[in-house]
Amino acid sequence: EGFIERCIKLKMDIVENDPNEEKERKILNFGHTLAHALEAQTEYGLSHGEAVAIGLYHATKFSVGQKKIEKEALVRVKEILIRAELPYELPKGSAKDKIVNMMSVDKKRTGENIKLVLPQPKLGFVDYETSYPLSELSKLV
Repeated sequence: EGFIERCIKLKMDIVENDPNEEKERKILNFGHTLAHALEAQTEYGLSHGEAVAIGLYHATKFSVGQKKIEKEALVRVKEILIRAELPYELPKGSAKDKIVNMMSVDKKRTGENIKLVLPQPKLGFVDYETSYPLSELSKLV
């Protein structure tokens, strides 16, 4: 309970400090680009938390692939999700092409690019300003 209360307070503070999502609040989008697409693709068979957990793992994996964070971070994220009894892999039978198409209509898209919230240079810090070509989205799934 104490952990959940601290998380809620932290989120409330972030939202209060940046109500229009101009800067700091964007960190709350970490994992959500993939998560929202997974929710829709599974017809909400995954809870929001489960979808975000998978999104966190895959965003971290993408960041490792971009050489923006060390591989140990991905191992740590996986350990945390397992300990929390949350999934980290895409559900069996996921249609990756459909997920990529759904991600491409995310609110963070601008033209042929999309801003992804990625951990870097270590866990606890994110970059929320870097845009990636839509063609890179397939590397998230």
